[in-house]
Amino acid sequence: MYILKGDCHCGNIKLEFSTPNSPQTLWLRKCSCSFCHKQGNINVADPDGLLKIEIENKKDIFFYQMGHKTSERLFCNICGVYIGGLMTQDDMSICVLNANTLDASIDFSPPTEINVSAQTPEERVQGRMGRWMPFEII
Repeated sequence: MYILKGDCHCGNIKLEFSTPNSPQTLWLRKCSCSFCHKQGNINVADPDGLLKIEIENKKDIFFYQMGHKTSERLFCNICGVYIGGLMTQDDMSICVLNANTLDASIDFSPPTEINVSAQTPEERVQGRMGRWMPFEII
């Protein structure tokens, strides 16, 4: 099991991403939708993994929803770092993680360019169900 750690810039949000797969084999995605492009996001998830999100001060986080409102984006309200996208569907809580929040020493493969802008909300949700990973907020 690989345990990848990270956090937001100020440390209010700490992350522990557990995966049975080597970081080199994980699919990193660089989405070119307007939100991800403006943030410089590179996202990662492993459906066989688990992301634990530890929040020191829950009053110092905020969630943002884009137009389709199919998921929420988690940010630290202190330092402004985007953590990732969170979604609950069919009693499953799943997420995608901004790989830039993980420790810089992790050796990932280069990201693949994607763009989900042309997908319907239903197509987005269906795709996430197969690609995103479970999470816990502690």
